Amino acid sequence: MPKQFPEAESGKTILIVEDAESLQKLISMALCKKGYRVLQATTADEARLLSQEHAAEVDLLLTDQVMPGFSGVDLAIKMKRTRPDLKVICMSGFSKEDVLSAGDGALVAAFLLKPFSMADLCAEIERVLGSAPPCGRQEMGPVGD
Repeated sequence: MPKQFPEAESGKTILIVEDAESLQKLISMALCKKGYRVLQATTADEARLLSQEHAAEVDLLLTDQVMPGFSGVDLAIKMKRTRPDLKVICMSGFSKEDVLSAGDGALVAAFLLKPFSMADLCAEIERVLGSAPPCGRQEMGPVGD
């Protein structure tokens, strides 16, 4: 079931697509605390539905690359058809070379190898969105595995 959190102080909305619900919740809660508005989906279908409902609001797609039935890049391709300016960060427990093909680089602004720290995630989000929002540099421990 798609979930969303309240309005963000930063004005930026991140759509998180992660099939591991505990990891999704951890990332979502941390990003909400940092001032982002978060939309959550555990499947590509949920993500596409949320993207349609909040099309103009989604600034960043943060997606797991390896999910049942659909990859993060496949999802990015579909979403970028209607939102070519959508920024995408893929995350995976597998190396970038193992999960992304050479042509995927144009679609994906950043790749995070799990586990990663919240500071690393925030740094990538800030870099990709071209902003310095409320993400502090405090260490919050590793995220994902």
